[in-house]
Amino acid sequence: MTVFLQLFVSLVIWGIVWRFTAKYWRKKGWGPAISHVCAGLSGFVTAILILALLAPAHENEVGSTARENEKNPSKESMQRRETGASNSAALTELPQTFTGVPSTETQWPTLASITVPVSNDEREFLHDMACLDETECYGEKRFERYIMGTYPDLKKIKFVRPNEVANDDEGTVSMLRQQFVQGLYFAKRIKLANGQSLFDFMQSCSGGFRENDSAESSYDSKNDSNYFTLQYFVALRKKSNGDPVELTLTFDRRGNQIIANSPFFSSNVLRYADFLARHNVKCATADRL
Repeated sequence: MTVFLQLFVSLVIWGIVWRFTAKYWRKKGWGPAISHVCAGLSGFVTAILILALLAPAHENEVGSTARENEKNPSKESMQRRETGASNSAALTELPQTFTGVPSTETQWPTLASITVPVSNDEREFLHDMACLDETECYGEKRFERYIMGTYPDLKKIKFVRPNEVANDDEGTVSMLRQQFVQGLYFAKRIKLANGQSLFDFMQSCSGGFRENDSAESSYDSKNDSNYFTLQYFVALRKKSNGDPVELTLTFDRRGNQIIANSPFFSSNVLRYADFLARHNVKCATADRL
């Protein structure tokens, strides 16, 4: 029996019980109001009892239909099951490393890292970070002298003051220049997956370094340690149409590790020799187009 029919029968019974009960109470001498109230309540209770008796039959009917469908599944339900199974299989076959296609959460690409030994000067500078008097500690100027002494060719690369920084803001200009020089130092030391140093890649493929390429010393309060944050802005071109595009490399220098801050371009340059092809880009310099 359908739900609609059950409700209809219950309402009919309610009305019948209400009518005859009201007449009965009126004959007993009760007033119109009290007679109809009592009659209505009596009809309601009776209708609820009838509905309760009819409901199990409907549940049994639904349950038997469901069991029958389970034993003899329709063509549509079988197709839905097969589609779901094929989708699950497709998800499990997704690559474990980033290839440019969507990944499931468990297959999200991880951050790449490489080992680069820490020089004594780098260690001392990081230990004495924010040194103001180089007669008592290892400061920025001393670290710069070490960098230029280790890589003399860096002296040819000039720092260009950013337009947004005032020329007379000597403190900011000096800080940005120091971070720029430190960025060149680490670019010399980072080896990419294609065998080039990051320095050679930036010079030959990106047209050189810009004022925002830098390595800044920072403090990690959570781990109570000093480290460097590195960033490089790589000028490239789209392989499809040659339009210019800029991709960013960001790393942390922690201990003897260079750790990518992104699982995509920053990780891929350390992990895959064909990192340019993976991002559908090519070198921006004219002689490398």
